[in-house]
Amino acid sequence: MGEPNHGMGFQVQSLVHVMVRHADPLSNLEMDFPTKEDAIAFADKMGWTPEVTEPNIKTFKKKSYSANFAWDKRTRVATK
Repeated sequence: MGEPNHGMGFQVQSLVHVMVRHADPLSNLEMDFPTKEDAIAFADKMGWTPEVTEPNIKTFKKKSYSANFAWDKRTRVATK
């Protein structure tokens, strides 16, 4: 619901019995909330058992463009 998450915020999913999981259209429901407390409060209000998934924050290492063409033995990949 609403804007895409883009790795920020929290998600809550409804737990459904395994036997009806594939037949239930709400079993794959994902909603984004600005805070963890909002997600849990909404799940409690709807009578669901909340399953909160923390957002994955990716970290990137800085490297120079020239590192793509390095002849260093540790980074070089043989093509033959």
